[in-house]
Amino acid sequence: DVLANLAVAIGLDGAAFRAALESRKYKTIHQQALESAREREIHSVPTFIIGDRIFPGVLSQETLEQAICAAVPLKS
Repeated sequence: DVLANLAVAIGLDGAAFRAALESRKYKTIHQQALESAREREIHSVPTFIIGDRIFPGVLSQETLEQAICAAVPLKS
């Protein structure tokens, strides 16, 4: 009930959220994400993967912009 209420509070469909929890609809995807995090030795939230680099923790806008630009150079 607490999770469903929080979902509604942030604008999600409460009934759909509850149905997904009860059916365990995202269980496999969640397990795959956890395994990927273990393989990459990710231990903090948030962690950003930009290109081939891993950035743990909260980053400044400037750092994020630099990382994105380095990973995806603009085409001229």
